[in-house]
Amino acid sequence: MTRKKIWMGFFLIGIIVLLMYPIQQLNAARATGTVKNRVLNVRSKASTSSSIVCKLSKGAKVTIISETTGDDGLKWYNVYFAHNGGTQEGYVRADLVTVSGSVSNGTTSSDTDTSSSGDTLYVNKTSVRVRKSAMVGSEIVAGLEKGNEVTSKGTTTGSDGKKWTKVSFTKDGKKLQGYIRSDLLTSKKPSSSNNSDSGSSSSDSEYLYVKASSVHVRESANPSADSITGLSKGAEVKVKSTKTGTDGRKWTKVSFTQDGKKIQGYIRSDLLTSDKPAGSNNNNNSNNNNNDSDDDILYVSASAVRVRTSASNSADVVANLLKGDQVKKKSTRTGDDGKEWTKVSFSINGTKYQGYIRSDLLTSTRPSDSGDSGSSSGDDEEYKYVNVSAIRVRESASTSAEVVANLLKGDKVKIKSTKTGADGKEWTKVSFTINGTKYHGYIRSDYLSKKKPSDEDNSSSSLKDNNSDSDSMPSSGTVRLAIINVRKSATTSSSIVAKVSQGTKMTIKSETTGSDGKKWYKVSCKHNGSTISGYVRSDLLNY
Repeated sequence: MTRKKIWMGFFLIGIIVLLMYPIQQLNAARATGTVKNRVLNVRSKASTSSSIVCKLSKGAKVTIISETTGDDGLKWYNVYFAHNGGTQEGYVRADLVTVSGSVSNGTTSSDTDTSSSGDTLYVNKTSVRVRKSAMVGSEIVAGLEKGNEVTSKGTTTGSDGKKWTKVSFTKDGKKLQGYIRSDLLTSKKPSSSNNSDSGSSSSDSEYLYVKASSVHVRESANPSADSITGLSKGAEVKVKSTKTGTDGRKWTKVSFTQDGKKIQGYIRSDLLTSDKPAGSNNNNNSNNNNNDSDDDILYVSASAVRVRTSASNSADVVANLLKGDQVKKKSTRTGDDGKEWTKVSFSINGTKYQGYIRSDLLTSTRPSDSGDSGSSSGDDEEYKYVNVSAIRVRESASTSAEVVANLLKGDKVKIKSTKTGADGKEWTKVSFTINGTKYHGYIRSDYLSKKKPSDEDNSSSSLKDNNSDSDSMPSSGTVRLAIINVRKSATTSSSIVAKVSQGTKMTIKSETTGSDGKKWYKVSCKHNGSTISGYVRSDLLNY
């Protein structure tokens, strides 16, 4: 009888120990799977019609979060795994992996730890991501900002070994659930002010997106501070700190990577959001590649403009662009003329260029008439200005004299003297500078004016060649603008045969009057190793 009591005692003690052992410890070790197939698709949902997250090779290891029934009626596993230096989550068919360990059918007791369940908590960082599961690479449910209130549903240990809290909350009228790293929450509502420049280095906190079409990143929290670069809608930045700027508004110090370089600067806080804007991309290189959002694409709105090395009318000319040419916006700044200039990048015949164009000479929509006209953007005031689209400056007061240079509408010249030319008309001797080189020559006086011509109707007059007394057609010429269109017929509405760059030599075959009433030449030239033929406006060539 005594022995029976002793055994009964051991039995009861064993039961008590089992009851006291935390059940979550039994479930702590999640099941793992090994890919069977040569290649396995990891999908965003438990369905073969859902998008592919990535592909895994045979032998790859995954951690199984839970089991579910897919749209096809088969068993699927929700898994996470290491991939390309990060962590990914998705769904795989159960029959395509070899399982080791016990798979849960749903939420384990570790996910519903009731030690803090029902408590009200607050976000204690500038912004945090709420994730679908307790892992940094998991799908983002929503973004929350400092001071936002959530209700705890329990805690669990995430794939990173850190403590995560399952939360529920309401945003935009919708009830949502997800996981937040526990160290990013607090039981006491935080103060909304934060003027410190010290930032959090948390790997899953304080990421925001640009919500405006484009923003300046500035050197300090000041709207007049130098612009470091520009970011487009949807660009992701990491928050370093916030402070009140010189304008009395809240600014956010951010860091991000652009063109492989780490950049820090300030953006006005109201131009950022915790939720990625719809229709945006997440590429901070958007100002420098072909995946730009349309907000960063601009077009030349004047007949022709000069692209300069800096935001100044006296800066060297990088290239000339024509009406309708496309450029990519880099940033804006105030030039030495007090006007806004846009830093742009563009390509001509495969070569990339950067420079500055006055912002009022650019537009976000492609002009309806992107013709071949040749007038330029205006420069700052001088003594007199060219008042026609383009003009040849000659060595003497004669239409048969050698050409010194070509000038465009609005170009400034300094008046030296006047005289009667060989044609009986008044000519003006002028001096001017092109890219640091000084020139002297003669222009017919009626092609100059004291008042700077308007940028409007820049294509209304053709090149004045000071050669009206000569009817002979030149045999050849060279392209005088940065790039011109060779067209199939003598009209700006005809198809473009090719775009040729400045200095290209052309053989002139014949002359005709175009549909615009202007003189056109039928030409041939070498282009990309082949000989092409077509039509160009006569005023776009040097002879």
